[in-house]
Amino acid sequence: DDMFEIRAPEDVIPVEDLDMDTNKVIVFDDIKIDHKHMKPIEEYFSLSRNKKCNCIYLTQSYYDVPKYIRRNTRAFCLFPGLDNKDIRSIADDHNNSITKSEFERIYRKATDFPYSYMVLDKTSKHIPEMYRSNFNQFYIPWNEN
Repeated sequence: DDMFEIRAPEDVIPVEDLDMDTNKVIVFDDIKIDHKHMKPIEEYFSLSRNKKCNCIYLTQSYYDVPKYIRRNTRAFCLFPGLDNKDIRSIADDHNNSITKSEFERIYRKATDFPYSYMVLDKTSKHIPEMYRSNFNQFYIPWNEN
């Protein structure tokens, strides 16, 4: 039931100080700070799972997210409005099972109606679960033959 807000980067609780007894969700909302202050936040994306902590990073642009966080993120919810550069970058960085054009097609289709989004789940081993529209519609690959 505890909830608190941290407004200054120097007030971020170090991961090693988190308790291991309670489940936690940490939301980082559109953070734009210098690299020095980003280090404690980056540690949440690699070290906090052992502390029963799940992290969410909200941003308007894929490029605004530090590379370390992008690489250590397990799932993405991609909402409408991404430009072609962001879509291609996400496909380059996190997609190795379908073509870039297929990735873009899935994104466009998944985000084609109000309040919709595409899920890219990097933990999944099966393509239909990896790419989804919202959380409940799975991607079925085209048969190109």
